[in-house]
Amino acid sequence: MKHSLASTTLIGLVGLAALASNGCSDTTAGHRQDDAGAEDGPLPLAGMSGGGGGGTAGGGEVGTGGGGIPGGGGTGAGGLASGGSPGGGMDGGENEGGVVGSGGAIDGALVTDASPKADAPTGDAFWSTVVRLCTGKSAPAGYNLCRTVADCGPIGPVVCSVGYYDWGPSGCPLPPSSQMCPTECTKDEDCTATPGGTCIPYTRDCPRCDGHVCQYPPPPCTSSPDSCGTGQRCGADGACEVIPCSEGNACRTGYRCNVASATADRQGCEPIPCNAGNTCASDLRCAPGSAAADVFGCEPIPCDAGFACRADSRCNVGSSRADSHGCELVPCADGYACPENTRCTVAVPAINDHGCTTETCKSDGDCDCGYCVNDVCSADPGTCQTPPA
Repeated sequence: MKHSLASTTLIGLVGLAALASNGCSDTTAGHRQDDAGAEDGPLPLAGMSGGGGGGTAGGGEVGTGGGGIPGGGGTGAGGLASGGSPGGGMDGGENEGGVVGSGGAIDGALVTDASPKADAPTGDAFWSTVVRLCTGKSAPAGYNLCRTVADCGPIGPVVCSVGYYDWGPSGCPLPPSSQMCPTECTKDEDCTATPGGTCIPYTRDCPRCDGHVCQYPPPPCTSSPDSCGTGQRCGADGACEVIPCSEGNACRTGYRCNVASATADRQGCEPIPCNAGNTCASDLRCAPGSAAADVFGCEPIPCDAGFACRADSRCNVGSSRADSHGCELVPCADGYACPENTRCTVAVPAINDHGCTTETCKSDGDCDCGYCVNDVCSADPGTCQTPPA
């Protein structure tokens, strides 16, 4: 049965509205294809099947909806897309949606690259764009994938970000008046519920609050029943205190009881030196008195005295860029190979840097691999993130 032009156009508009509300939707909720450009199943979004064209008749009819993908029932060749160009559909009834050929864009939006790149033996299904995955990465899955904030739909505030994004107070969508901000006091004298009350600031980022509340000391402890925790007792002043090791409270591993020691903790336990029975970790050596030694007398083993630096580092004891073992990261200008999507730009890098800078981009094709997210090459796609509620 043929659809009228008005009804088919209405279906197409419904499909476009669904896309707008989806924002960065799960790739399973839209058009997907594998490395060869083949779709992985029927399109669930309304207005995406070419209206009533192509797939509803054996001979292939002209569809005026979105996209030239044949309908679910026909076995004939796919119909014509809304622009009059071949939709590229193949045997929609037998192949569950057919194969996207040249000109097979869905509503002119989702298929950005329907053919694999020559140097892309592996790809992904992130919006049907075939890219070369970076080393060790697999095809992305999940919701809210994006390359720019424009992919996140008509909602806000929102950002497209790779990894964690700290909105800060300015990113909170709630006005300060949406939740009560306590103002119990302005000075200690205002806190009179129990003796010893103090007025302290109360802050909150979302919604923003800069108030003050009264803080009171805890009630006096009791010995029976015991209101103090393990290893503590109720003192004469009504506060809980740590039981000294000299009264049976055992010290933890690596420590011994010596209440009079200057290095003893509140329990009276002092660290056991490495030359008196304590064992240093495998990357440390016993050197009591060394400026680099810890409380047990253990210091990092220098790389020129047996410690092995990691593969991307070299031994350079005394260097301002070296770590506690004397290892420093090899600069890219001196032999380190920058990873994918980065280039060597800094001859003398910082202490925790090789001198490689991430490449900027305008599209995925500008990157060695992965995605162009916010004009910067990334091994991972971005995600649409909203501020905390």
